[in-house]
Amino acid sequence: MTRQLICFRFDVDTPRCLTHGMPALLDLAKELDVRFTFYVNPGRAVLRRELLKRGNPKQTVAPKLSGLRKLGFVEYVRVATRNPVLSRIDRDHTVERAVAEGHEVGLHGGHNHGEWQRYAHTWSEDKVRAEIEFGLDALKGLGVGAVSSFASPGWNTPPGLAEILPEYGINILADRHGLDRHTTDGAHTGHALQVSTTFTGEPGGVGYLEWLTAQGLGNEQSLSHFATQLDAGSEQYVALYDHPCFAGIEGLPLLRMMVTHCHDAGVKVLTFSECARFGNVSHQ
Repeated sequence: MTRQLICFRFDVDTPRCLTHGMPALLDLAKELDVRFTFYVNPGRAVLRRELLKRGNPKQTVAPKLSGLRKLGFVEYVRVATRNPVLSRIDRDHTVERAVAEGHEVGLHGGHNHGEWQRYAHTWSEDKVRAEIEFGLDALKGLGVGAVSSFASPGWNTPPGLAEILPEYGINILADRHGLDRHTTDGAHTGHALQVSTTFTGEPGGVGYLEWLTAQGLGNEQSLSHFATQLDAGSEQYVALYDHPCFAGIEGLPLLRMMVTHCHDAGVKVLTFSECARFGNVSHQ
């Protein structure tokens, strides 16, 4: 079955994502006449006291690239030492440009991406609300109006998030991925609709283009994998996940091939919220 709808989703959570990768993705989108979804973390990229720690050693994670490979030496050192607040370094008004050109800008955490990724599952509701409020205020300062969707850093959903988000007008939660691809959950009035991101490296929800590259696949092999997966299953829509620091730089030629393939196959590229609204997603 050929899909009808696809979303290309990119999480903006490092300075290189914002200043280098995202502008390149906007240029590509303009060239190919499509719209992407950007989940922007407006705070700091890493929790420096945890920088050298690794995740759960028992956790299995799909092949992925090192942070040094994705960011480059200069940017890697910049994040490790300066760790700037992303909403304060958008001097080229990239986020505002994304909104003006019709892309979706969602919220991706609050004060610190690394802190949310590692600890959000332990937070109180008051702490979660404070993080969301900071994030929304920061995005507003970058030229973003209403925010309709949210994605937690590291796929780490704090307790009660689906119930809290609608208080802020956010009705879509994009925290499920990969093996949860067939799952949606919006059964309770007042809960955000939980929608899966399908094209990820599994297990662990690794960026899809990054995952393909980490396995040593060339662009043609990667495109073949993408095309095969695009035709598999019965869902009317799918979503693809990566980061601008890779997909907008090293992965840009492959991404161009993927979007072009969608055009040729008659698969319409929409934003995450549009796919959830018009795709085969129901509150059940």
